[in-house]
Amino acid sequence: MGKCLLRSGQANSYIDHPLIPVDIVANMTIVIGWITATKNNLLSNPMVYNCSTGSNYKTCVSFSDYVEIVIREQKSIGFENYRLIQPNLYLTTITPFYYIRRFFEEILPAYLIDFFSLLTFRKTGMVKLNKRISNVVATLNYFASNQWIFSNHNSQFLLNQMTDFDKEEFHFDVKDIDWTIYLRNYCIGVKKYLLKEPLHQSKKSKLTFRKIL
Repeated sequence: MGKCLLRSGQANSYIDHPLIPVDIVANMTIVIGWITATKNNLLSNPMVYNCSTGSNYKTCVSFSDYVEIVIREQKSIGFENYRLIQPNLYLTTITPFYYIRRFFEEILPAYLIDFFSLLTFRKTGMVKLNKRISNVVATLNYFASNQWIFSNHNSQFLLNQMTDFDKEEFHFDVKDIDWTIYLRNYCIGVKKYLLKEPLHQSKKSKLTFRKIL
């Protein structure tokens, strides 16, 4: 979405999905190693830990809300590509609709861009990149189109074994996730570290985006 290359996807936009930020997974993995090594007497059987929201839907986010927040924050921050095209992501579980929109909004533009790049002796690669994005969407389709609930009782057990200081240092309580704040930081990170766009150009990008609207 950062470069507006992904314009359509296969997902149920209204289901609450148990998405988990990777830093929470990393912290929980460290704590699992700690409790396994130091408190093995508390564990009568091998434990399976699901880093999940469980049945607590208050900490889940639907894909429609996820897309809405990301697009709003990207507009607010100002991405360079928004000078050319308005950001949008169409989600559907109806396969024919997905392929029709993908053809006109992703495949056809990719071939046209590569064609004009060839004419002007520039490097091509949009078609190849588009296929890679399509493969990712296809892989996630089944998971993004269905509701999933994973028990997190063992994760709560981990939390109960930790001191307040450890909970702060190795935070992984999913109830504390604020998706608006998290996704804003995510967008800033994408702009600065992945797309290599300087943050000080944000105002210029925002002004240009308002003009296209």
